[in-house]
Amino acid sequence: MKFSTPVQAVMTINVISISPDSPMTRVREIFNSHTIHHIPVTGPDLQVLGIISKQDFMVLLDRKTLSGDKAAVKKNKELLASLYARDIMIRNVATIRAEDSIDLGIRVFLENEFHALPVVDSGKLVGIITAHDMLEFLYEKEVRNFLNR
Repeated sequence: MKFSTPVQAVMTINVISISPDSPMTRVREIFNSHTIHHIPVTGPDLQVLGIISKQDFMVLLDRKTLSGDKAAVKKNKELLASLYARDIMIRNVATIRAEDSIDLGIRVFLENEFHALPVVDSGKLVGIITAHDMLEFLYEKEVRNFLNR
């Protein structure tokens, strides 16, 4: 089964990105106030330099914070104030172009076990596509095909 639909038809276009010099306290604010799981790290011309996943961010934090442990909360606060996006971002991020097919995106996800791909046009960030976006697209396409039989 091939899906020739371009990635741009499925991607999220209002991407929240940060600079490598953004403090991790800003990353925490973004994850706490938005329902996203990946934040691209970009340079001044919106070139993708890295990505921070919510999972990688959570690994940094002391789990005792969840129970309200005051020492853990203080430790997390100090840790996040001392780190920047460049310190924990994944570098050499795979990207996909807006005009590439959904089929290519699916293959990249499956072969690499990624959960998100920044979408670029002429090397600049223009969107992001996630495994969830792909599943939603496939589900809707299959349901439509089934109903049109």
